Parts: sequence; structure tokens; C-alpha cells
Amino acid sequence: GIAAALLVVAVLALNWLGPQKPDRNQRDKLLPTFAEQRANVDRIQLAGNGKPLVELKRDGEQWRVASRDGYVANVGKIRGLLDNLSAAEKIEAKTADPARHDKLGLKEDSDKSLLLTVFAGEQPVAELILGNTVLRPSGQFVRLKADNQSWLIDRELTAGRDVTDWLRTDLITLPASKIKQVERLQSQSVQCVTAPCPPVAGETLFTLSKDKPEDNSFTLAPIPAGKVAGAAWLLSGLTDALNGLTAADVLKQTAFDFASAKATFSRYVSFDDQIVTLQHYLKDGKHYVSLSVEAGAAATDEVKKAVEELNARHAGWLYEVSSYKGEGMARELNALLQDKPKDNASAN
Repeated sequence: GIAAALLVVAVLALNWLGPQKPDRNQRDKLLPTFAEQRANVDRIQLAGNGKPLVELKRDGEQWRVASRDGYVANVGKIRGLLDNLSAAEKIEAKTADPARHDKLGLKEDSDKSLLLTVFAGEQPVAELILGNTVLRPSGQFVRLKADNQSWLIDRELTAGRDVTDWLRTDLITLPASKIKQVERLQSQSVQCVTAPCPPVAGETLFTLSKDKPEDNSFTLAPIPAGKVAGAAWLLSGLTDALNGLTAADVLKQTAFDFASAKATFSRYVSFDDQIVTLQHYLKDGKHYVSLSVEAGAAATDEVKKAVEELNARHAGWLYEVSSYKGEGMARELNALLQDKPKDNASAN
């Protein structure tokens, strides 16, 4: 009995200490050393069919879109891509035959595939061709550029092929509930020696105002004889223009022809004394805006800090915005009015 017990212990010890069979659920990393190199990553390039599409560069703690004159990039999207590159695991080996790569979206000289190159200094630390995504199991086909062997990995490496996919698109959030007054200002052309020559704001044309933040409606003034304020949704296009304002694209003001654009100026004053001047330009059917902000006399230190950050980010830039937002913020006074209802008693 003692001998049998010792034999069992010996077998258990051998199994415990000896070679183990690999766990079928244990997968190899797609990029085994990438996690160690990630801290040094400072540039990302995307190309399709041999043509450069997007270049992102790290600037200290910030990322910028080099292919948009260094505008601020969406750091959350970049962080997500780097996270997935670090964690990506191989699910299954697929074809190593170059003639079959196109079916997986992995042919390099094809519009279907995307070449992702990640640099640390001048040294590429990852060169991947990204192919089709799949639903079951959820993942994506990829292969290393230098290797014909393709793989199905356990996640999608989200990497938009358009420059606008990588821009930081949030511009400002100032809902109508925080707005005390909106002024429409006359646009005045200016003469200058060096472009750009944007127009400047002139006298007040009309205002929308309210007394308290909890007020649900704005008072429009002046209202011509025989007219009344139009529907609330018409006014809200202007009063709610800064609520979650986002950009569809961005360009330097120096690259814009202000002389051929129709300009509209609006000044917003919030209850916490933040003053935003929104300059709207309509050109070739597209809507563009620029933003400048100042702190009023009653602004707190918190508001002043926010104003500094907004001005630092928006100075010198022009943003393309959606037609829906652009049309609402550019409405003239006559578009905010409707005929005064006839008095039936007077008519009789």
C-alpha cells in the first residue's frame, strides 16, 4: 500500500514538473514584441494600393495629423489602435498563397487592403496588411508585409483610410440652455496686403435673448411691423448652433478664399460670461466656420482657462461643418419671422 501511494505521488510530481502539453486555448501574439516597443511609437502611416493615405505624428503628449497641416488628431482612436496591436492574437493560419490573398483583402497592390506601418523613430516596429473583417468568429484577416502567411486574428484593427477619420472633430459644446444672448453682426469686408483677408464683424442686426437659464424660449428683436417670431425650430438652428458642434474636415485659414465666400457673424454670450464669436462662410455649397472666444468681466478662473484652451486649439483653423448645422446658424432675420396672424374680430 505504501509503495502504491509513493508511485502515485511520483507520477503526479512527474506530471507537474515535467513537460506540459500546450493549452489549445493559448494563442500566439500577432506582434510578440510590440507591447515593449509601444512607448517609443511616434509615427503611423496608412497606404492603399501603393498610395499614401494618412500620416500621424506624435508631438509630445499630443498626436497630430501630418496630412492636415499638423491639426490635432483623435488620440482616443490612435490609443485604441495601439492597444489592439499590442493585444492581437492569432486565431487561425490562413493561406500563404499570394494568388489567394485578394479573396481575404490582403493583396498589397489593391484598393481592398490597407498597409499599416508603425514607427519608433526611423525604425518600423510593425508593418501589416489589413484585410477583410469577419463576424464569426469576430476578427480580421491580416498578414505581415514581409510574410505571405496570412492569419485570422481575434479583433478588428480599426484604421480609417480617410484623413478625416483621424481628426479630432469636437469643436465646442455650449447648449442653448447656457446661452444668454445671440447677436447677429453685420459682415464687413476688409482690405489687406497679405492673405488671408477675412471679413470683420460690424454693427448688430438682430438679437435672440433670454433672462434666465431655465427659460425655454428666446426673445427675438427687432420684429418688423406685421411680423412675429417664427417656429421654435427655426430659432434653435441659431441658438443651439454651438451645442456639440463638430467638424467634418479642417483646413488652414491661409488656404481659404474669403473673398468668394458669403460670410455670417454671430456672437454668443453665455450666463457664465463666455463670449464666442462664430464666423460662418458659405462657399461652393459647403459650410465653414471659425471660432474665437473671450472671457467677459464676470468670468471665473475656470471659464478663463477654458477660453484659453479653445483659442489655442482653434486659432488659424477653418472647419467644414454639416449642412444641417451650417444652414441653421446662418439664417437671416427674415428667415426667423412669419406673418402676424390676422385678428378675426377686427376683420369682422
